[in-house]
Amino acid sequence: MFFDDSRFLCKGVLAVILIGLVVRMAVGTLITYNYDVYHWALTISNFEAGNGLYQTAGYYYTPVWGYILGIFSRFYELFGVDMLGERFTDLLFVEDVATISPHTAFVTSIPFNTAVTAMMALVDLTCAYLIFWIVRETYDLRKAKICFAAWFLCSFVIVVGSIGGMFDSISALMTLLCICMLMRGKEFLAGSLFATAVLLKLFPAFLIFIFIAYIIVKHREEWKIRVLKALLGAVVFTGILMAPMVMQGTLMDSMSFIIARTSSDALYCADLVRLGTPVAYILAVIMAMVLGYFFIKKEHKNAERALLIYSFYMMAILFLIPGAPQYQLLLFPFLVITAICVDGRFRIPMAIVFLLSSIHMLSPLVMDFVSMAVYTDILSLQDWTAFYNMFDYFDGFLNMPGFDVWSTAVGFLDSMALLLVALVALKRLITVRAESAHDGLRKDYD
Repeated sequence: MFFDDSRFLCKGVLAVILIGLVVRMAVGTLITYNYDVYHWALTISNFEAGNGLYQTAGYYYTPVWGYILGIFSRFYELFGVDMLGERFTDLLFVEDVATISPHTAFVTSIPFNTAVTAMMALVDLTCAYLIFWIVRETYDLRKAKICFAAWFLCSFVIVVGSIGGMFDSISALMTLLCICMLMRGKEFLAGSLFATAVLLKLFPAFLIFIFIAYIIVKHREEWKIRVLKALLGAVVFTGILMAPMVMQGTLMDSMSFIIARTSSDALYCADLVRLGTPVAYILAVIMAMVLGYFFIKKEHKNAERALLIYSFYMMAILFLIPGAPQYQLLLFPFLVITAICVDGRFRIPMAIVFLLSSIHMLSPLVMDFVSMAVYTDILSLQDWTAFYNMFDYFDGFLNMPGFDVWSTAVGFLDSMALLLVALVALKRLITVRAESAHDGLRKDYD
C-alpha cells in the first residue's frame, strides 16, 4: 500500500510533501488576502523604521507574533523581496465597502507573498510531522502516515496559511509540541510551550484542564510536583515573552488582543450572539473543567490516547462559538487523529468541515486575486475590477454586499458542520462505557 513502508520518508510521504509544498507555493504566491498580510508588512516596516510593536498603529496581537515577524524579516530578502507592497489609488474604492472581511487598497508584493507562504508551509510541514510522531507513539506507523497526509493536504490548512497568511497554525504547532513534551514527561517545557501557544492565540488556553488531568492520571504518585513544574514553565516563559513590553510601558496594549478578538467575533454574528459570546466562553471553561474531572475519574488503559480524545472533545465544543473561520484550525489536528485512529464515524463530518471551512475562509475571494491583478499579466486590473463589481452589491438581497452573502451563508453551513462533529463527539462521549478496541478507555470504577 501507499504508506506500508517501514520508513517515515517512504515514497507515499515524499509524494505528500512534494504535492503539499507545490500547491502551497503555487497558490500562495499569486493568491493572497492582502488585508491581513498587509498588516504583517506594516509591522515589519515599523521594525525597520526603529519603532516598537505598539508605538505605531497596525499591530493588534500579543508580542509573540511580532517577535516571529521580526525574525522573519531577517530572512525574507532571500526571496528577492525589495518591496513589501504599495498603496494603489485606483483601488481606493474597495475601502468604501463595509464587509465582514475588510478590504484594503494596499497590495503586498508577489515576492513578499511568496516569503510568507514559504514560512507558513514550513510551519504546516512541522505540524504534520508532530501529528505523525504523536500518532506513531500512540497508535501505529501506518495511521501516523495517513494523519500526516490528511493534515498536510487539507484544503483548509492550505488556505489559512498560504492564502490567508494567518498564523493559527503556529499556535497549533506550539500546542502539539506541548502535547509531545507532556507525553515525554517534560512538564517544564510543556508549560513553556503552552504559554507561547496561548500568547499567539487564546484558544489553546481551554485545554489547560485536560493537560493537568493528563499529568494527574499519568503520574498519580507525583502529580503535584509535575503540575508545579508545568506552571513554573508557563510563568517563566510568559515573563520572558512579556518583559520587553513591561520595560517599554506597553503591557496593556499587548494584552488588548483579548478584548479585540471578542469585538471582532461580533462581526460574524448577530447582536444577540455578540452579547452571548462572553457567556459562551464561560460555559466553555466550565465544560473544560468537567472534561478534566471525568478524565481524572476514569481509569485509562492508555493515557496518551485519552489525552488526544479529550482534547478533541474540548475543541469540538469550543468552536461551536461563532468566530472567524481560521480560529477553528486548532480543532483540525485532533479531528484528523480522532477520525482516522479512533472512530470512523467522524470521517464524513471531517470531510464536510474541510470543504465548508475552506469555502468560508475564501469569502473575500475577489480580494485574494488583487496581487495577481496589479503585479502580473495573468489577470488585468480591468478584468479584476469587473470581477469585483459582480460581488460589490448583491441587489435584491437586503442590499447586502455579495462578499457578506457568501460569508454569512457558508459560515452558517460551516457552523452546522462543526455542530455535526460536536454531536457525534457528544454521542460517543455518552455511549462509550466499556473498554474500546479503538481508544483503550475503560469503564469508570465504582
